[in-house]
Amino acid sequence: MQKTCKSCGKTMDVDCFYKNKYLKDGYENKCKKCRNKQRKKYQNTCKMCGKKFKTRNREQIFCSNKCSGKSKRNRVKIKCAYCGEYIEIKKSLLNISNTHYCNQDCRTEHLKEIMKGNNNPNYNRVKYRCDGCGKTIKVVPYRIKEQKYIFCSNSCYKKNIGKYFSGDKNGNWNSGLTKEERFELRRYPEYYKWREAVYERDNYTCQYCGDSKGGNLNSHHIYNYMEHPDLRLDLDNGITLCSECHKLFHGTYGYKNNNQKQINIFLSKNTL
Repeated sequence: MQKTCKSCGKTMDVDCFYKNKYLKDGYENKCKKCRNKQRKKYQNTCKMCGKKFKTRNREQIFCSNKCSGKSKRNRVKIKCAYCGEYIEIKKSLLNISNTHYCNQDCRTEHLKEIMKGNNNPNYNRVKYRCDGCGKTIKVVPYRIKEQKYIFCSNSCYKKNIGKYFSGDKNGNWNSGLTKEERFELRRYPEYYKWREAVYERDNYTCQYCGDSKGGNLNSHHIYNYMEHPDLRLDLDNGITLCSECHKLFHGTYGYKNNNQKQINIFLSKNTL
């Protein structure tokens, strides 16, 4: 349904008119835009920006919500510590820091200048011998106080951190187990290294289904661990399987007398 505004003469949908139950069609004869213009019969001056504006409220002192909000802001103007451009900040932040910036780029560039040389807390480094490979490196003094072991690189850390937590140095070390029991339970450093070497050679991927999500991999002994003690740490006697495929293999061939022929047949049956 459409209606023609008697003020501007435009024909538009009735949604553009205010409702009026006293008129026959239920809508006013003037559109909302014209009706609002008619109601603004007072001309005031905005106390914030000085702009003159029309309003239907004689007491209105701001031309918009934006100016009204600005009047309530308790801010001060200062210069950006880097580029010198004037910015506004809250008064409460004025005493928190001596430096204020107009944006993050100015802050970054200014810090590059004021944090050079001796002004940088990480500048005064000292020599330290890497706890992994023995290489001489330079480190920040606080690291020596806070860290028990320091390494020259992440790869050096991965390679050597184990020697500081293996055997009786490990918090979970059970002194009540004999050497033979440790071998049966596979709780000795050489076995952990063998297992990691198998994963690494197989790119941490199940050789049956291709699962590489991690956290569910097993290092399977092709020739049984208990029946072939001489092959326990032989890299060629290991293969990476996920936990589900590992169960599938032993569910098919059992846990005794396993051999290379079985694993070859098992892998060849993979139709995934």
